[in-house]
Amino acid sequence: MLAVVYEHFGTYLVPGLKLATTRWVHAGTFGVMLFFLVSGYIVPASIERRGNVRDFWIGRVFRLYPAFLVTIAIAALLALLGPGWVPASLSEQPATSVLAHLTMLHEVIGAENLQHQFWTLAYEMVFYLLVTVVFVAGVHRFSAEIAVLLAGAAGGACYRLVELPFQRLGRRLVQRLAHPA
Repeated sequence: MLAVVYEHFGTYLVPGLKLATTRWVHAGTFGVMLFFLVSGYIVPASIERRGNVRDFWIGRVFRLYPAFLVTIAIAALLALLGPGWVPASLSEQPATSVLAHLTMLHEVIGAENLQHQFWTLAYEMVFYLLVTVVFVAGVHRFSAEIAVLLAGAAGGACYRLVELPFQRLGRRLVQRLAHPA
């Protein structure tokens, strides 16, 4: 967390240090990757400890959504008062934008973030879904083998080749849900 805070505020708090370290390391990327690495151990253990998917997801909802909704409320208040920023997609397609954000899969399906920092939530949610599938399929006992397989697949995949089709598909799905014919 401190690495991400340093990335966002280091320029203002310690500009000389931030300038010197930026050439060597991107603290924000390091902090987020470290968070995902730790989550890779904690989240599967959490679902196994609970022993069922329902309790796992109830825990996720109560852990994520309160802060998520408070952040959205603060952002909306700032936008109403003037200094905030509202993405064009929210005013152009409010139902689609809101539905995409309520799933927390907005970034994955190509919806514009209400807040830039929300991008991590979408990837966290994808990870939770993947862990759920692994648990339900009963293959969580082979987690080391799965991790190696997924790391190899991720290393070999081209980001743009994977990203664009899923964004188009996800955007169409959310638009149909928001505006049924």
